[in-house]
Amino acid sequence: MTTENPYPWADGMNCAVTVCDTEGTILYMNDKARTTFARHGDMIGKNLFDCHSERSRGIIRRLLADGGTNAYTIEKNGVRKMI
Repeated sequence: MTTENPYPWADGMNCAVTVCDTEGTILYMNDKARTTFARHGDMIGKNLFDCHSERSRGIIRRLLADGGTNAYTIEKNGVRKMI
């Protein structure tokens, strides 16, 4: 049995996309996200709050409640990334 991907818009994106429900349970990760976080194993069904700091958990809770945005850039290994 195959399940249709409910997030086809994320498949072709050249960035990591992780989708969670309002409780933080991970529902979907595109290929880039799976590759980026492969060292953590299969994360579908796990809670994203478990891998974030208390400060980050607060921000995520606010974003989930309000539907807001939180975009910023970081530099990692000499590469500038948008988060």
